Formats: sequence, structure tokens, C-alpha cells
Amino acid sequence: MASKSLTKDELLDAISNLTVVELSELVKALEEKFGVSASQGMMMAGPVNTQGSNTQEAPVEEKTSFDLVLKGSGSKKLEVIKAIRVILPELNLMDAKAMVEASDSAEKIVKQALNKDDADKYLKLLKDAGAVVELK
Repeated sequence: MASKSLTKDELLDAISNLTVVELSELVKALEEKFGVSASQGMMMAGPVNTQGSNTQEAPVEEKTSFDLVLKGSGSKKLEVIKAIRVILPELNLMDAKAMVEASDSAEKIVKQALNKDDADKYLKLLKDAGAVVELK
């Protein structure tokens, strides 16, 4: 029994006329037939090596300097103000309060160019106080 071979365009036309249920069944059948998963996509394929290419990707540099950014005071504004005063002891109470209140409408940089250890320590301090904070 000879089977007719479909062109790519004929196959695409046939697929485009399938219902969602039929298309789902087709995907499952293709996954079983070829031992693949449609959800894995191209990520599982890995990088494509072009013929004769000797270029290598540059190693990704680990970030060593961080900015501590206050994005909001959260529900415990007083605790966040106290934490800001620990991080920035040169601020008086009113300046720390102004910074925390301003962070509710716009991001505020608390401290710049921190090393990883200090950045993590201050991030934890502010999060524990209830602030919305991130490192950049």
C-alpha cells in the first residue's frame, strides 16, 4: 500500500483546519512517536554549533557591586525607618522618615556600590522590617 507524501504547505493547511482538541491529540501522538515533549521546546536542544566556528562565549562576570533600592515601606513603616537608621546612621529621624515615605511613590536608592555580604545583610534587615526592597 503506497501512501501519498504531503508537501509542507499541504500539511500546514491540514493542521490549521484541526480543532483545538484534535490539535492536542496530534501533539500527544507526535510526542509519543518521537519520544519528545513539546513543553521542553528548544531549551533542551542546546546551542547550535555552526560549522567551522571557533568562537567561545565570554564567561559571565559575577556582579560584585550592588545598589540597595527601597521600593516601598510595607505595613511596618516605623520598623523600616529604624532599619534605615541602622544602615544610614548619618540620617536623622526626619530624613529617614522622608526617605521611607517617598519610597511608597518612587524607588529610593538607600546605599550604592555595596559588596555582596553587606548588600545581603542590609537586604535582610529591611525585609525583616517589612520593607519592599531589592538589589540592583
